[in-house]
Amino acid sequence: MHTKEHFNDENTDTMVPGEMHLHTAEVSLCARVPAKEIPRAYAAHGYRCIVVTNHWNEYTLSQFPGSIKQKNEKWLEGYKTVRDEGEKFGIKVLLGMEITLPAGPEDFLIYGMTEEFLREYPRLYSESLATVYKTVDATQMLLIQAHPFRPYLHVANPRYLHGVEVHNGNERHENNNEQALAFAQKHKLLQTSGSDFHLHEDVNRGGIRLPSEIGNSTQLAAFLRKGTHQLYCPAKD
Repeated sequence: MHTKEHFNDENTDTMVPGEMHLHTAEVSLCARVPAKEIPRAYAAHGYRCIVVTNHWNEYTLSQFPGSIKQKNEKWLEGYKTVRDEGEKFGIKVLLGMEITLPAGPEDFLIYGMTEEFLREYPRLYSESLATVYKTVDATQMLLIQAHPFRPYLHVANPRYLHGVEVHNGNERHENNNEQALAFAQKHKLLQTSGSDFHLHEDVNRGGIRLPSEIGNSTQLAAFLRKGTHQLYCPAKD
């Protein structure tokens, strides 16, 4: 695990730093940084890939007018703005999401997400965890429980998870990352790390290294399934 303030530049031809958990102010009601400001901040810390994981649930979509199709198209705008701005800084921006289901406040990160999938399953957030897992797994995407050991949450049944976020870098929460790591190891689940970016101060609090040739979300999920990625889990200041 790294403890440096910035990713170092070794092996940048083959592996690049990536952010796996990030929110934009235009979509996630708890975020405060406009999408257009995000790529510059991450470029300054050496990141070359960002997965935008805005919250996706009935509450988040309720802020947007129109049909469910129109709401989801509006939801995509946060990702698209980061994507377009990221091109100016040489940053690849991929689509993900943080889904919350009716059963409880637990959050789940989905990697491998595509706009086509969103349009095919426009209300997947209203289903059970078992249904979401089966739907995601059938399309070779990944379902990862975010920050599963925060005090107010319950860790999900591992049979309905591909992995867990073993390092959540948001310092405004009691994440108990050590417990998340132990749970992942016990159940042989995939491990991810992310900053859980909401404010400017959250930049560079987590991530993983990715092959530079990854060009879309489907390739990201395929790489993560191998479980060979390197986690970035910086120590607290």
